[in-house]
Amino acid sequence: MMKTMALLATVAAGAASEAREASEQWWRPRPRACCRAFTADCLSCSAGVSKAQYCRWYPNTVGCSSAPAPAPTPSAPRACCRAFTAACMSCVNGQTEEEYCRENPNTVGCSSAPAPAPTPSAPRACCRAFTAACMSCVNGQTEEEYCRENPNTVGCSSGVISVADEAKEESREASEQWWWRPKACCRAFTAACMSCQAG
Repeated sequence: MMKTMALLATVAAGAASEAREASEQWWRPRPRACCRAFTADCLSCSAGVSKAQYCRWYPNTVGCSSAPAPAPTPSAPRACCRAFTAACMSCVNGQTEEEYCRENPNTVGCSSAPAPAPTPSAPRACCRAFTAACMSCVNGQTEEEYCRENPNTVGCSSGVISVADEAKEESREASEQWWWRPKACCRAFTAACMSCQAG
């Protein structure tokens, strides 16, 4: 019971201390979010006074009416592209495209320039099975073209043994010789292979 009373007294003292600190800080100014430039607006905000008052104290500050105008900044460098085309190269040389093309008529983008070479197409994403669909994709052919050249491939209509027939044969052999050979199933995601794997 004594420990509980001591704990309650400590909590009450802490709450009273926090309330006292809060009541003592009411007069303190809160921090301001001011810009950091050396202009009358930013510096007056940081000082906590009006811009007019700050300009009376420091009349030569940029932004005050009697302050000298800031020195002109040099023009920013041009942002030019880096391709070897008329548009980019004329920008780099500080010329118009017409002027650049008169001096360099064979540049891509000039009217007399040769057409650019075609860019290679993006690589194909092909499956890796030894089926007509996958192998025709890998070779960049249609399935019909691939099957004409490779008629015995699984998936071609004139193939000698279909996947289903192969799976049935393997299943039959495995059931006859179960004591010495584990069941061998194909691993493709076809109905025949998956039914073989399921048993």
